[in-house]
Amino acid sequence: MLVQFEIKNINSFYNTSCLDMTACTLNEHQYAVVEASGVDLLPVAVIYGANSSGKTNFLEAFNGVVDFVVRSIDVKNKEDDAEPIFFCPFLLSEAAINENVHVKLGFVTLNSANKGEKDEDEDQYVEYRLSITVHYDEVIEERLEFKRPKNGKFYNLYTRKKNSEIKIGSSKRITPQEKKMIKEMDKLASGDELLITFLGRRAEREDSQGENSTLKRFSLIYNWFKSIRTFGPREIEDMAFSKKSPVYKLYNDPKEAEKQLRFVRMADSTIDELSAEERKLPNGEPVYRVIAQKAAIDSDIKVHFPMGMESAGTKNIIRLYPIIKEILDNGGVLVADELDSS
Repeated sequence: MLVQFEIKNINSFYNTSCLDMTACTLNEHQYAVVEASGVDLLPVAVIYGANSSGKTNFLEAFNGVVDFVVRSIDVKNKEDDAEPIFFCPFLLSEAAINENVHVKLGFVTLNSANKGEKDEDEDQYVEYRLSITVHYDEVIEERLEFKRPKNGKFYNLYTRKKNSEIKIGSSKRITPQEKKMIKEMDKLASGDELLITFLGRRAEREDSQGENSTLKRFSLIYNWFKSIRTFGPREIEDMAFSKKSPVYKLYNDPKEAEKQLRFVRMADSTIDELSAEERKLPNGEPVYRVIAQKAAIDSDIKVHFPMGMESAGTKNIIRLYPIIKEILDNGGVLVADELDSS
């Protein structure tokens, strides 16, 4: 289960933001919480807010971290035409662009220890905390910790920093076999890969071969990340269109482009300008991508903001504007599902 997800300086978030699934101390609704590793957790949470307030970007940050853990090796080896994983800092600040991205993810898995190996104070579940610091696609620090339910403290499993020797925790709950494998896998992981990916893949291989795995802990952690399923507006990621598209005609008519901007700004007032940027497909055919301009918060510069980082609501407004305009100009019926739920 997810316990906590915290981010800093990623996408549209510069300050620290956190989704915490820990239940409060009120006891009226105990039937609606789940107890694991000594903590009461909420099984469901809803993120709500105005358009362009960061809901989509927060979820995209979560998806990016999960994706990175699951397939950082594939990206490095270019397996299966893997798309690169890129953590973008907060773009609306000149200072933030050069700062690191920080993410922290807390979660609970089953305890990997066999019954005969457990101490009396050990629970059926174990809470872990994975902290990652990256600079664009380079891993600066990776830390994995586990919590003892008896005292509520977190203990270092391993800490891996750029240009430093890995530090493995001294707890007796880290087996000699685990320590040995952590050191071996650390030698294989490069600066744009995660050690947890190597440990998870190695544990998977041992499981598939029917071996008595010494890495059961990492198999459970890796499978927790692999079990996550997400749903979102990925089909309108880049807002790319061809010359035949009604959107293209808007950007070639200054008056119509101005009307569209005024319409879009009713949903997202942070956009100062919209433009179309040409790019070439592999076959040489030109396509055009919508680019938004926004003002930086700490200078007078204008920042080109990719549509991939815009909110789902803003992308929908831009995508549907030609249809909405046609209906408003010529009459007709428009049926839209969740264009705006306010």
